[in-house]
Amino acid sequence: MTQIQCHAFQISAPAPDWRHHLLATGIKRFLIVGLLMALVLIGSACQNTQDAPLPIKRVNVQVYLNTIEALPLKTPPNYIYIKDEGLRGIVLYSDARDSYYALDRNCTYRSNDTCAQVSMDPSLLFLTCRCCGSRFGTKGEVQNGVAVNSLRRYNVSQINPGVLLISN
Repeated sequence: MTQIQCHAFQISAPAPDWRHHLLATGIKRFLIVGLLMALVLIGSACQNTQDAPLPIKRVNVQVYLNTIEALPLKTPPNYIYIKDEGLRGIVLYSDARDSYYALDRNCTYRSNDTCAQVSMDPSLLFLTCRCCGSRFGTKGEVQNGVAVNSLRRYNVSQINPGVLLISN
């Protein structure tokens, strides 16, 4: 009788190398973090940038109502522009005797654009931005257009008869 001897072979995969596991885990984490950062960047790029806050510029100007430049204010409703004050100039509006509103002419929509400046409409009822077309009331409130925020308003006080102080 012939005996056949059988040898059993055990085939097994080598034990996972800890360096391979660490590398795979690191790559996964890198990809996840990279994806999250890309989403954050895309999300911030798509935000409405028109709401960027206007920088603060100190305003402290006196307006003498008896000067030729301020003469239109004596017959309300009327306005004057005050150049080189505020961010893009100031519009001083009088809607009744001794009732004044001072507004920065810098439009609040995309305020860093060089054309973002409001001007009084000939009707004297509103101001319009020549850049975006937004319309603001004479007290600075948004009436229509793409702007969301009101124009910056400054304090107006009468410090002496015939002298106004515009300040923030």
